Amino acid sequence: MRAEIVSAAKAAAPNSTIDDQMTLARGASDGFSDIAKFSVGELTGLASGTASILMLTFR
Repeated sequence: MRAEIVSAAKAAAPNSTIDDQMTLARGASDGFSDIAKFSVGELTGLASGTASILMLTFR
């Protein structure tokens, strides 16, 4: 799952540095990967930004 999310980030912003700060936690909720990839896509129009996901809520 991690590689899939990082790959999506690199595809969304090929000229950017991807700083993977994901940490291991106890099991991913259903839909986590989809929400993570969505959040990466939302950052593409910004000069800089971060995405945080807590309990399947994108911030």
